[in-house]
Amino acid sequence: MAPPTKVILVAPSFLASFHVAMFQALRGRFEPGDLVLRGLTDSSFTQAQRFMALLGENDLAAVIAVSVRPSPEVVDAFRARRLPLVLVDEDAPLLPSVTIDNVAGGRLATHHLIQQGRRNIALVSGATGRRGSHAADQRQEGFLETLRACRLTVPQGATIQAPRYSREDGLSILPHLLKTGVDGVFCAAGDSCALGLLAAVARTTVRVPQDLSIVGYDDLPVAENARPPLTTVRQPIKRMAQAAYKLAVIERSLPSEVATRVVFPPELVVRSSA
Repeated sequence: MAPPTKVILVAPSFLASFHVAMFQALRGRFEPGDLVLRGLTDSSFTQAQRFMALLGENDLAAVIAVSVRPSPEVVDAFRARRLPLVLVDEDAPLLPSVTIDNVAGGRLATHHLIQQGRRNIALVSGATGRRGSHAADQRQEGFLETLRACRLTVPQGATIQAPRYSREDGLSILPHLLKTGVDGVFCAAGDSCALGLLAAVARTTVRVPQDLSIVGYDDLPVAENARPPLTTVRQPIKRMAQAAYKLAVIERSLPSEVATRVVFPPELVVRSSA
């Protein structure tokens, strides 16, 4: 009997550009039909149910989970079945994971804004302080740590969450940010959200970067083609996808008391927006 070949890629949804980019980076490594997508929603209870349901899939070889932290019960179930469960953009005990150093990424973005003379800097982040918010929490940590080191504080009302990481989030957030008097924005919620901010700014008399500097996160292909081109923190998505594939399919990480953690360094890509 041939070994199972189906790998399921799961995420809260596939609306965020980072999740789509991860799928595209992984897709070329599989035969048609061997990489399957499943959306899990943001509800922890529903996520756990859907993870458990995956164990009943035919020919399942592994699961790669993006921006999701499985519950301990889910981890135990996969370990009992000796099925690889690899995390991307998250971290959890006993599970192999692939991330970048998001604390360092937050530091890079914030330090650059400060170097550009910005002193009233907003943070636009994904949802923080909950299961599955590992990356958002770390980016916020790096942001706040850097402000404290420079004896700066966040202007009142200038910490905003954009849980969908979407362009629409950026469009809707910008009017509120301008009311807070900020002169810089670290859009830790990703490049798509940052592009929404840029599009909204273009409808005003505010100039980028003269009046407002914006730094995104991910370095998706659209960042370079934005107007103005977006300064951002690069995640090496292709290398992250390669590492996740290796853990899930080639090495097939099996239950271990010391799980493999692959952590890539971030890189600041300076363009015209900051």
